[in-house]
Amino acid sequence: MDELAAELPVRCLHRPGKMGLSSGVIDGWKFARPESIALGAMDADFSHDITILPKMVAALESGDYGLAVGSRYVPGGGIENWPKRRIITSKVACMLARPLTNVKDITSGYFLVMRSAIEGVHLDPIGFKIGLEVIAKGHYGRAIEIPYVFKDRVVGESKLNQTEIVNYLKQLRKLYAARLAPQKNG
Repeated sequence: MDELAAELPVRCLHRPGKMGLSSGVIDGWKFARPESIALGAMDADFSHDITILPKMVAALESGDYGLAVGSRYVPGGGIENWPKRRIITSKVACMLARPLTNVKDITSGYFLVMRSAIEGVHLDPIGFKIGLEVIAKGHYGRAIEIPYVFKDRVVGESKLNQTEIVNYLKQLRKLYAARLAPQKNG
């Protein structure tokens, strides 16, 4: 088995206990092979459509985009099997963050970003919205949203609860405060 693992370009990072999604993504990016020019995030519960990954990769390879977001909120995208309150919560969350970016699905957890776009960027997510941090702080130039239909998870449970909603609002407050703070000339 070790011979097979040595041939595959896949490595597994084991972390002790539950330490949060965002920190897990950031730790995974630090663990990624140094020659990786793109980094990403994707749920492993089958809610993110893997068939759009080639389009996301092609967008970055084109050199025209530094960020490719799997989007539920552009033509061709959508959501299946979510309760109405969950859809409303998601759309309100996107609306609250709208002044930070032109990305319509800013709460998407499905994205690829050029490594160079986040090198030296202090990512400090509160809760599980690492995509919000990358979209709001990254130096990616242009972003593209690739439509897909989000399907409610096949396995696992939603991370969204009252605590995560409060964390999202705290994260937004920090991002807006950073945008409004006078820039220091250094």
